[in-house]
Amino acid sequence: MAVKICDFGNCHEGEKEKIFFGRVTDGYYSDILSVVDLMGYFYIGDSFSDWVFSKTFSIGEMERFVDAQWSGVALDNHFKKIYKEMEGVVSKNGLDLFLKLIASRKTGAYTAAAQALKHPFFAEGYEHDLSFWKRWSLKLKQQALFS
Repeated sequence: MAVKICDFGNCHEGEKEKIFFGRVTDGYYSDILSVVDLMGYFYIGDSFSDWVFSKTFSIGEMERFVDAQWSGVALDNHFKKIYKEMEGVVSKNGLDLFLKLIASRKTGAYTAAAQALKHPFFAEGYEHDLSFWKRWSLKLKQQALFS
């Protein structure tokens, strides 16, 4: 049995979109990005919030990467490194959910937690993802390659 935790807890009162230190704070999208942030933290040990706030990449850059990825184009930007790390440790369904959540503001997909929770990622077992120790070992190897 696998337990998947999902946090849609960064909600705002559905206000008009605002930008705060490069982060979109409009209602549902802020909640959706909370899940993206948790996936990054649990699978590769890094927080997307920190990267966005530190200007490592912007939300617009993430969305452009996802658009290019779905079009079959290999876009080379700062977000590509994070995508490659996620690709190495999360299941295909997990990676699909990750990309769909990032692109949800532009595509209109997953505008509510109830919609996102219907994604097949939440139904699959832990055997589809790498174990903690394999992820940790892979992260150490990747850090050695990129440093």
